[in-house]
Amino acid sequence: MKNALERRNQILKLLQKNGTVQNQELVDMFGVTPATIRRDLDYLEEKGVLTRVWGRAMLASDANRVDPPQQRESQALDEKREIARVAAQFVEEGDSLILDCSTTVLAMAEYLTSFSRLSVVTNFIPAAYAFAGSGIALQFCGGFFDDKMMALVGPECESFFKSISVSKAFIGTTSLRAEQGFSVCSPFQSEAKRSMIAAAQQVFVLMDSSKVGAFGINTFAGFEDVDYLITTQPLEPSLEEKIQGAGVKIIYTSQK
Repeated sequence: MKNALERRNQILKLLQKNGTVQNQELVDMFGVTPATIRRDLDYLEEKGVLTRVWGRAMLASDANRVDPPQQRESQALDEKREIARVAAQFVEEGDSLILDCSTTVLAMAEYLTSFSRLSVVTNFIPAAYAFAGSGIALQFCGGFFDDKMMALVGPECESFFKSISVSKAFIGTTSLRAEQGFSVCSPFQSEAKRSMIAAAQQVFVLMDSSKVGAFGINTFAGFEDVDYLITTQPLEPSLEEKIQGAGVKIIYTSQK
């Protein structure tokens, strides 16, 4: 019999494939009671990944889905490279790093390949190509494959990051808002990022200027959860003051 984590992972895979699933179908599939399935669905609904209607569950719609990595990689390319260059200056030999599924974060790879003693953990499949032949120790989490984001997500991914500890995490964001903190569109990604942040001794958020004031449904971090924010252009004074008041050190690449 599958445990709760395995069941919930499988439910997510079914929803990703079919968009909807019947409660009784899950009862029969897993050989558990209807009450157990209701608890699983309640948990996933609280995470924002599904919507429950009478007798079945549907994958939550994501009207604000971000572009796939192939498109995002070419957006604000010069800004991303400059942010990545500055971020890489905070990396030291012997560090263990989490790099999330952000094209800005992945741009760090070209500045990290000269290190000889570095461990990198990620959920972003394109990292395999970025670090190929570098000699850097690269490890992937488990989870189910989000083919739009090219990333591993879900309860198994979250559980993995909750079980490890690293020196530094470099995290991307879809949105920065004074009243919301840092957010993304996908509930899967927000939960993954939360678990990554919890695993790191220092947390760096990397973002280009287009993310200020953008919209993201799912908040993954408040300002108090972050140690460094690396971005390109100076923020509005009131926003800057609020972020710095939470203890965040802001690095502007335009002033480096």
